[in-house]
Amino acid sequence: MDRNFFICAVLFVFIFYSAGCSVKQKPAALNPAGENKTEEVSAFIPVQSRIPAVTSAQTPPAPLPEGDAASWDFGVIPAGQIVKHEFTLTNTSRMPLAISAINTSCGCAVPEVKKRSLSPGENTVIEVSFNSTGYSGSVEQYIFVHTDRADNPVLKFTIKAEVVK
Repeated sequence: MDRNFFICAVLFVFIFYSAGCSVKQKPAALNPAGENKTEEVSAFIPVQSRIPAVTSAQTPPAPLPEGDAASWDFGVIPAGQIVKHEFTLTNTSRMPLAISAINTSCGCAVPEVKKRSLSPGENTVIEVSFNSTGYSGSVEQYIFVHTDRADNPVLKFTIKAEVVK
């Protein structure tokens, strides 16, 4: 008796699931202009279809470091020396900007941000200390500034040096 009940329950669930999930679509047809015309039938509305599309005209420019402002070359420095540089990050967007974290590509570069929340037009200083101990030759390291911007969540700054012994 239990085995028959189990088989009936499994069949019921399978039939119920199959009947509820079937979605039929009409084949694509050409309208008089020669374009594909497709009609879809859906059992539910995806969450994304309820979110209004953002056009590029509505998207404010991201706070991007550009050109020389995003890179700094310390030039030739002796091994073991600690050098510092201050990068300026300006919020060029029309929305507030929050800095959530700052990482570097190695422990030899230590960043410190002065202000983590920027209103439109505001700027902050990111001071980076580079310790050249253990290096020789050309060195390039990166500073990654993580923000709350969906269109540009990570800003990248670069420091370079030629370390001589």
